[in-house]
Amino acid sequence: MAWPRYFITRHPRMARYWICISFIIAFLVFVIAGTYTRRINVTGEINHIP
Repeated sequence: MAWPRYFITRHPRMARYWICISFIIAFLVFVIAGTYTRRINVTGEINHIP
């Protein structure tokens, strides 16, 4: 009966790991998407002014 005990003790660590990784990935995607759209808007404004 070592498997259920190992699974119960190991599961919260894996859950914390995946939650942490998912938050980091979501933050990076949000920052990259925000700077990318901001860059498009800035270049669009510069190209349309002249």
